[in-house]
Amino acid sequence: MKSVAELHAQYPYDRSERWWSYNTSLEESIAMAENLHEQPDMVAYLDSMLNDIHTEGDSDGYTRAKAICRALLFLPPEVVYENFGHELAVWASVNTPIMGESDGVNKVLTDRGGYDTDDLEISRLWQWNNHHNSHGKPILSNYQLMQSIKNGALDNIDLPNLLETNAKPDINLSQKRLADYALLPVELEEDGYNTLLKGGWTREWTRRVAGDIRYDIWMDAPIGIILAYKGLPNAIAGLAMRGTDEIMMYQVQGIRGKRIDPSKSAYDDNYVKGEAKSRGLMPIDWQKLLVEVTGAIGENAGARNIGIQAGKNNVWAKGDEGDDHYLSPDNAERCYDTPAKRLGFTKHPSDQEDNWHKAIV
Repeated sequence: MKSVAELHAQYPYDRSERWWSYNTSLEESIAMAENLHEQPDMVAYLDSMLNDIHTEGDSDGYTRAKAICRALLFLPPEVVYENFGHELAVWASVNTPIMGESDGVNKVLTDRGGYDTDDLEISRLWQWNNHHNSHGKPILSNYQLMQSIKNGALDNIDLPNLLETNAKPDINLSQKRLADYALLPVELEEDGYNTLLKGGWTREWTRRVAGDIRYDIWMDAPIGIILAYKGLPNAIAGLAMRGTDEIMMYQVQGIRGKRIDPSKSAYDDNYVKGEAKSRGLMPIDWQKLLVEVTGAIGENAGARNIGIQAGKNNVWAKGDEGDDHYLSPDNAERCYDTPAKRLGFTKHPSDQEDNWHKAIV
């Protein structure tokens, strides 16, 4: 592997084609990257620099990391990818200080690495909105979780067995009944991530009409899973990685569609006739089932722990009482804290967010 300085000597910066604009010169930035290629984990090394904002001396770690990022982006993007690998190329993409400067490396990530840069941007925004940093390791972990769920991770879940073990007392589920259930991946609409509410409308189940039932499902996370019964959504778990070793459940919610009159306009006062019940949830402990599914997905993603967001941290519990989707403190506790305690989750003094945690067995 060549150093950043060696690569810049091989591919010199043409000042007639690009303008260097930063508070350190290109030469200074290259010097700051002197030991980058020697690090066993270059992304973790740069992430640690991003934490170092108030160091005494000429420049803090954060400034140095951003300068190194620009030194990387002033190399041909395919050279960065080939020499340093796809993870460092991702780090450079999500840490560029100037809009548009990562376009070249993003194209290489797409063409050569098969990356979905829209999902990568959602992962970056999620990390920034929730943890106020652009650390590459958790952004990559969250992106990989998204891709795993979208591309077959649920196929490895033995859902019939989980349904049987989570059936309520004295309930025997027939093979025909078991076959009516399915686990489905669910993602956000295109360009649908809301940075204020940290979620968005789902691509598969927004403005979706099935017979006389309409669904408009909001997801409180970048990716999720739906427990479906007879093809219709009955419950959702909104998921994201927290760091690199914990999968968090930011949403654990039963779903009820709206009974509608399909002959009327959606703007008609009589369009909605009532709620549609989630009949598939009645015979099972669906919260426990979703926790077990999440644990299996997390284990496959390398997580050692599973977490449930505390009710008080839910975005809708922080809204105004008059909002349509406001979640009262009592309801937030009932939906999140009560099942977390029931299912053996505990709080850790070291967690400043005061969420619930449990080891994946």
